[in-house]
Amino acid sequence: MSGGHIDFAAARRGLERSRRQLRRSLEPDAKAVDAAYRRRAERLARRVDDGDRVPALEVLVVRLGPERCGLPLARLAEVMAVRAVTPVPGAPPEVAGVVNLRGDIRPVLDIAGAFGGAGGAGAEAGIVFLRRNGGEVGLRVDAVETVAAVGTNDLAPIDEGETALPLRFARGLTADGLVVLDVDAILALIADTEGRDGPRGEDT
Repeated sequence: MSGGHIDFAAARRGLERSRRQLRRSLEPDAKAVDAAYRRRAERLARRVDDGDRVPALEVLVVRLGPERCGLPLARLAEVMAVRAVTPVPGAPPEVAGVVNLRGDIRPVLDIAGAFGGAGGAGAEAGIVFLRRNGGEVGLRVDAVETVAAVGTNDLAPIDEGETALPLRFARGLTADGLVVLDVDAILALIADTEGRDGPRGEDT
């Protein structure tokens, strides 16, 4: 403004500059937006992963005949090195006999016997004791290998012919061919034999 006159052209140019600066300040920065979206996507991915994650199932890897099998550790009581099992006259083939475990007589199952095989006779053989209503039932195995972790959501159903075991004993199959066993199905064998007046251990 000079001599009381207003330079309207200059005022308009100044106003336009202010308007452009305001518009730029309100427009989001493309890089900042991309970074924000990436951070949000990562958070969402972590939430999905955490929600979908299933704790790994720890299993004892054993051999039953030609099969590598996994027995859930939470269902196991102890493992015994190979020991003579006392046969029980008239017992069905899935019952190998009984053993004396610290003064208690425990039945021992033989899944290999249940499907016509012969298991638990080699130098690496042993007996794995499964928890049952506070008691223990032995399972004869051909070898005890190691402890492994199995992702339960990675287990695939087993089709007929994919295992020598009866399918009712199999909970699922891992990608490397480990058959995860269904302990309840195995223990049902001893319940069946007890129903047929088979051998009983100590009442549990």
